[in-house]
Amino acid sequence: LGELIGINDTWIRRKYVIKDCNTAVAGVYNVDDTTTENFPTEAYKYGSLLVVNSGFFGSQYFVPDNFNVDPYIYIRSIGNNGNTFNKWGKIKATIIT
Repeated sequence: LGELIGINDTWIRRKYVIKDCNTAVAGVYNVDDTTTENFPTEAYKYGSLLVVNSGFFGSQYFVPDNFNVDPYIYIRSIGNNGNTFNKWGKIKATIIT
């Protein structure tokens, strides 16, 4: 039924812990110390990985769950129908009190 109404792997759905960031399809994943492959270097090991995908292009966003320890949001683009993963970049977040 989902296919008939256009629900496919490009929709954002809640997923569970991911081991390899390159295998993530569209969704929101838990990240912990078991996420070891293709993860942003030096990033805090707990948080959420958001993956969006238009079919041919996509992007990944990792948000640590503790900005006091790691004040960055990590981002990378995906191309070539999910076969090309670009390097991770990071954006510094400012804690507002």
